[in-house]
Amino acid sequence: DGYRFDRIAKKHNRAHFAEQIDCYSLGRQEDLSEKIANLEIPILWITGDRDLKYCKLAEEIAKKHPFSKHEVIPGGHRAIFENPAQLEHLILAL
Repeated sequence: DGYRFDRIAKKHNRAHFAEQIDCYSLGRQEDLSEKIANLEIPILWITGDRDLKYCKLAEEIAKKHPFSKHEVIPGGHRAIFENPAQLEHLILAL
């Protein structure tokens, strides 16, 4: 709900968060999909169901990488804020 999101978001420095989002955006990064496909470690890709760009990207990479698993969290774009309980559940289930 909105109240919970606001309460969680207040714990974080919004300016720093925005800077990190820009700094680590895909547009500023090298395409590592081929290198990831050759890794021999398990990778859990978690995306929010409204983040269609990252859902598609994670699904494509997971298909190429035999140790990958892609999970979609319902209810949002920023899963860490909008559905932290489901995110925690997926991580603890590893």
